[in-house]
Amino acid sequence: MELNIAIRQGSVAMQFRSLAGHAGIPEKQTNAIMALMVSKTEQVTNLNDASFLKDMIKRSYLQTYQLKLKKLGD
Repeated sequence: MELNIAIRQGSVAMQFRSLAGHAGIPEKQTNAIMALMVSKTEQVTNLNDASFLKDMIKRSYLQTYQLKLKKLGD
């Protein structure tokens, strides 16, 4: 229960760091994971554009992805 409460508090980035800490992932590795997650925007966009999804779903996916990136950076 204590872990559940701690993870729900703060920004998404703080929650991610808290979860990583509870999982025993070193801070340096946590930072590397977060950097990797935010550095692949161009690849995500290219894969999305090349997919066979309907245009409306592609737009929705990119909007959701960008919102999650923004929340991760806050």
